[in-house]
Amino acid sequence: MTYHTTFPDEKTLKSIVKKRFNYNKEIEPHFSDDFIKAAIDHFVEIRELGLRKKPSTAEFLAWITMLKTLSLDVRKNQKNIQKSYTVLAKNYEDLQKIIDFLHDKEKIEP
Repeated sequence: MTYHTTFPDEKTLKSIVKKRFNYNKEIEPHFSDDFIKAAIDHFVEIRELGLRKKPSTAEFLAWITMLKTLSLDVRKNQKNIQKSYTVLAKNYEDLQKIIDFLHDKEKIEP
């Protein structure tokens, strides 16, 4: 038997992050609202790339933890962020699409 759950909207994702990390002072890392919003926006863009397998909420939580651990910030479009995409991609083809997306985005934004 297979179950399908709807992917949470941005407000729900923010709530999940806050409940998972920010409300429990014993669990690190803690995220600022700006960081959470930027990460969600970037993640939603990635989910809309037409990947074979879209990353789930679990991958999102692992990804933002990795960003914080490696001191990467999606607000700054650091080139090093591409190494974090391995957490989001479930196959090589999707990873390449996400990396290409980052490169295209860097060309557009100052």
